Amino acid sequence: MGQSEISPGQVIADENASDGKARQQDAGNAVSSGALCPSAPWKQEGAVVFGIAGGTAKAPRVMFLKQMMAPAPELEAKLKGVEPEEVFRVAAPCAGARCQHHNGETKGCNLATNIVQQVDQVYDQWATCGIRANCVWWAQEGTKACVRCPQIATRNKVPSEEIRRASTPSPVSA
Repeated sequence: MGQSEISPGQVIADENASDGKARQQDAGNAVSSGALCPSAPWKQEGAVVFGIAGGTAKAPRVMFLKQMMAPAPELEAKLKGVEPEEVFRVAAPCAGARCQHHNGETKGCNLATNIVQQVDQVYDQWATCGIRANCVWWAQEGTKACVRCPQIATRNKVPSEEIRRASTPSPVSA
């Protein structure tokens, strides 16, 4: 499966921007534009696998796939009881107000903001990523999110204190 498009002529982010920052789009348009959450549940409609967790449970490092794939039942069966989100990074259409990390005031993603503000970066430059052009975190936070993203596991039973704190949902505002 290839990278999905937002809509003809519309770009959330330009990963080739000379200043290394995303072109910002009104975060309130994320849901209607087809923007992808890079920390989605395995079984969410429209989900794609874009990375595989490497490293250790305490220090995960995502290896990004060259080609995205659907979260297939046969992949899940091979995990023998391990949750897919512990092994795979999954992206799916942003759930907007239905998500525990949605900020009703800014229409943005509190998880992306918290990760940028509370988690140290793990790389000096971003890695090649199949969802960047449609990624909510990239559109909202630019390179600052991308240099932290490889250490994020959607499900992590032993997160670092900074990851645990950053991923704790803020009170949801309507």
